[in-house]
Amino acid sequence: MRAISAAALLAFLFIPFDASADIVRLQNGEAIEGKIVSDEQGKPLKIELEHGTMECARDKIVSIERGPTVREQLEARRKDLPNTADAHASLGKWCEGKRLPAEAKREYEAAVKIDPDHAAARAALGHEKIHGVWLDADAAKRAMGWVLVDGKWLSPEEREKEIVRAKEEAGAARADAEAARAETLDLKARLEGAQGEIVRLATVLAELQSQIDRLRAALASPPIIIVQPPPARPAVWPPPHRKGDEKKKKGDDRDDTDSKDNPHGHGAPPPAVP
Repeated sequence: MRAISAAALLAFLFIPFDASADIVRLQNGEAIEGKIVSDEQGKPLKIELEHGTMECARDKIVSIERGPTVREQLEARRKDLPNTADAHASLGKWCEGKRLPAEAKREYEAAVKIDPDHAAARAALGHEKIHGVWLDADAAKRAMGWVLVDGKWLSPEEREKEIVRAKEEAGAARADAEAARAETLDLKARLEGAQGEIVRLATVLAELQSQIDRLRAALASPPIIIVQPPPARPAVWPPPHRKGDEKKKKGDDRDDTDSKDNPHGHGAPPPAVP
C-alpha cells in the first residue's frame, strides 16, 4: 500500500476519538487514531482504523502515543463493573463493538442469569419469548414450526416450497434419465445396424478382392489358343443333277436288267443248254 496522502488524512480526521486508541501525530499537526498493527523498522506504519487499514510514511510521523490494548481495556472495565443485568448487558455490547464475540456472549449470559427476563440481553443472545417462555434461537424456531435443512432454518411456507421444488427437480431428473435411456437404446440399435452393415460390406469387399485375384492370375498366365475345325457341310439329298449323270443312270439301269436276265454278269453269254 502507498503512503498516506493529505486527502486520506483529512478523511480520517472525523473518526470519533477513543482514549484507548493509539494516536499517531503527524508533522502537519493532524492526528490519526486507531490501532497500530505493524511497526516494522524501515517500513510504513500500518494502522487499523474503524473502517479499514492504512499505512503512514515514517518521515511524516512526529510521535506515536500507544493506548491500552482491547483486552487491557476489558479487564479495566470489569474491575469497576456493577453486578447488575444492565451493566453486564452494556459491557456485552461494548465487547461486540471491539469484535470480541465470546466475551460479549459471556456478559449477556451473566445479565440473563441476574435477570432472566432481560429483553436486551435475551435478544442479543438470539432468544425469543414464545407463549411466555424464553427459548434459544433453535428452540424458538422449532416451536414456530421451522425446520433445519442443510444448516439453514426454513419457515413452514419455505419448507413447503422446498418440498415442491425438490419434487419438481426429482421429476425433471427422472425425465432426463428416461430421455437418456431412450437415447442410449437408440444409439445401441444404430450401432448394431452399423455393425451389420460393416459385416455385409466386408463380405462384399472380400468377394471383390477374390475376383481381382482371379483376374490377376489370369492375366499373369500365357494365353490358351483353341483351334476348332470348320463346321461340316450338311448332306443334301437328293444330290443335284450334273451332266452325264442321266446317261450313266440309263446305263446302270441296263446293267441291272441284264443282270436279272443273265445272272452271270453283263456281256457274258448265257450258259449252253444240254
